[in-house]
Amino acid sequence: MLLLVLGALLLTADQNVDAHAVARDTVNLQAKLFDEIEQHCFMMRIFQEEPTNEAKRKQETRLEHVCFRDGVPVYNRLEIDGKPTGIKMTDPFPPPDDEWKKRAEKIREARKTQIDIAQQCLQAFVFSYVTEAVMEGRPVLVIDFKPNPDYRAQSRTTELLRVVSGRAWIDRDTHYLMRIQAKTFKDFALWGGLLARVREGATIEMRQKLFEGVWLPYFLEERWEGKLAMMHRIGDHFRLERFDFARGTADKAPGTKPAK
Repeated sequence: MLLLVLGALLLTADQNVDAHAVARDTVNLQAKLFDEIEQHCFMMRIFQEEPTNEAKRKQETRLEHVCFRDGVPVYNRLEIDGKPTGIKMTDPFPPPDDEWKKRAEKIREARKTQIDIAQQCLQAFVFSYVTEAVMEGRPVLVIDFKPNPDYRAQSRTTELLRVVSGRAWIDRDTHYLMRIQAKTFKDFALWGGLLARVREGATIEMRQKLFEGVWLPYFLEERWEGKLAMMHRIGDHFRLERFDFARGTADKAPGTKPAK
């Protein structure tokens, strides 16, 4: 009898989860994470691998100290493939110059695009509640998403959403995203399909968690491969890990020497 009662309660809970409403909360919260991470410095390890027509793939691993200036990341590259560059964490970040200002404007525009794409996801996908689980000691809602057949893409970038499906793990109490995995289930043509095509099976994963009371993204990995002009292999395997978060900016980074 007790098992029947518990089962009925779980069934009722499942029916009461509005997956689309949860997804809407999560998307709105993601926009706030841009502001949060800009107030932090951190270490970042990047692994990048590019496929080529040769048997050996081009690989590189970088270790960087990152802070933000006016919302734009500034990097001090400490190591390349495990070899020190001569730059130390305590060194001041480079001052802004004309090239940095141009880059800053591009990054601000890219951020607007990212937020717009996140909002488009609410129309591009159909969300469905799967179950409740525990991740890193926190209760999460597991939600699947797949393309909405009625969605009309607003740009070539959002056209990609029509060939993507995946799963999200969302913190039950706050509706912050903790993990997301997505995968393309058919080939996707780049630049109108005239020159390049991304093969089915491209993947992306992102993870976030609480750091001293603030939600921050700490892991990103993506893989994709395709063909350029039907001959040359193109693609990317990119993995990013952020750690040792501390509040600060490029001009007031914790532990760095003041710029002369």
